[in-house]
Amino acid sequence: MVRYNWTCNACGLGNEPNSSICKNCGCEAGASAEEVEKHNDPEGFKKKQFKNSFQKDLGQLLFLPFSIVLVTFTGRLVFAALIILSIFSLLKFQKKLLSFIFSDLWLRKVIMAASIGMALLLMVRIVFIPDDSVLVIWLSVGIVLGLAIAYLLLFKTSKGKLAFERYYQGSS
Repeated sequence: MVRYNWTCNACGLGNEPNSSICKNCGCEAGASAEEVEKHNDPEGFKKKQFKNSFQKDLGQLLFLPFSIVLVTFTGRLVFAALIILSIFSLLKFQKKLLSFIFSDLWLRKVIMAASIGMALLLMVRIVFIPDDSVLVIWLSVGIVLGLAIAYLLLFKTSKGKLAFERYYQGSS
């Protein structure tokens, strides 16, 4: 219970003491920024949360071939176990996302090109370029640049946004 005059964070209306819910919009007095966003636009909030999850899952897919190459050439069995767990979780919990990706030609091409490109750069680095070479820096820059391009293609271009919208509509 609030014991002073307070202003609602959602609608901006002043409220009387001893009330913990806004008389205008029903938002709670101590609502956080996230709660206010959820209160003002529930569908937009849900979509934003879904998009964050979508981006995280696609990022995991992008790094899977990269990780496999790393484990293969370094022989780190602990990482191999993590990759196996990642693949298992993807197959078990992300069936809908995987089937969507394989049904969307553009999305499939971007993810595969970025993933395979990064994995190939890493493979070239491990196999052909010694640790003290200047080319190590250039390949690192190439990997980072590849990630930036993949991010822009997947999340900032009109085709990427359209792919997300189709996935969101199919999941709602």
